[in-house]
Amino acid sequence: MFRIKKIKELSVLDTLKEEYFSVASSPLDGMWHFGFVPLAEHFGFYHEENLVGFFCVDKDGYVLQYFVLPSLVVNAGSLFKLLLQELTPEIGNINGAVVSTAEPRYLSECLEYLTKPELVAKTYIAYNSFPTNIEMQPAEQGDLKEFVELAVASTDLPSTWVTEYYNGLMAREELWGYWRDTTLVAIGECRMFDKYQSEHAELGVIVSLFERSNGVATNVLKYLACHAREIGLTAICSTECENMAAQKAITNAGFYANNRIVRFKTHNR
Repeated sequence: MFRIKKIKELSVLDTLKEEYFSVASSPLDGMWHFGFVPLAEHFGFYHEENLVGFFCVDKDGYVLQYFVLPSLVVNAGSLFKLLLQELTPEIGNINGAVVSTAEPRYLSECLEYLTKPELVAKTYIAYNSFPTNIEMQPAEQGDLKEFVELAVASTDLPSTWVTEYYNGLMAREELWGYWRDTTLVAIGECRMFDKYQSEHAELGVIVSLFERSNGVATNVLKYLACHAREIGLTAICSTECENMAAQKAITNAGFYANNRIVRFKTHNR
C-alpha cells in the first residue's frame, strides 16, 4: 500500500531528485526548478516505509514536479491519481500541474488525468555558435546600484528582490554587463547549476528600454553562449510563449526551442 507523507527536509530527496533530472530528455528550466520549486511544499510516496517517489505543490495548488522510481513505473498512474484525490489539509486542493515536454512520464500522466493544456513558456538550447562584436564585463560590487536601476526600470521586478538576487549572482561571478561608452545598456546572466544539469549554463538578459529592437539582446546571448562553451558548458535559456521579441532574439543567437512548459488544470477547474 502506498502512502503520502510531507517532506520536511528536502535533502531527503537528493537521490530521487538526481534521478528525476537524469531521466528528463533534455535540461529543464533552471529558474523554474531552482527558483520556484524550492518554495513549494514537497511530499513523498512511501511503500512499506520506503521512499519511492515525490511531488511538490506550489501555493496556487499546482504540481510542479512529479517522480516515481522506474522500478515502480507501472504504478505511476495510480500514484498520480492518489495525489489528485488526497485532499488533506497539508496538500490542499490540487488545481492542476505544470510540466515540461522534456518530462515524458510526468507529461503522460497530465495528459491522461488533467485537462485544458496551455503553453506557458519555451525552453531553448544552443545549437550553433555565432560571432558577436560586443564585449561584456563581469559585474563588480560597485556596479550593483546601476544594475538594479536598469533591471527595475526595464521590468516589473521589485528593487529589494533584484538587489538580493544580483548580489548572489555577483558572488558567483555569473552576472555580466554591456556598457556603451559609460552607460549600462544590457545585463546578462550566465548561471551555473550546482547539483543537477551541471553540464549546462542558463542564460538571461535584460536590455534597456531605450536600446531594444536593435539586436542588443541577440548579441548579449551570443556572447554569453560563447563564454559558456569556453568553460565547457552548453547554454540553455527560456522565455514566455507570448514574448515574441525575446523568441526572435534567442533564435537569432543560435538557439533552438526544443521543449515547451505546459500548464494543465484539474477537470473541475
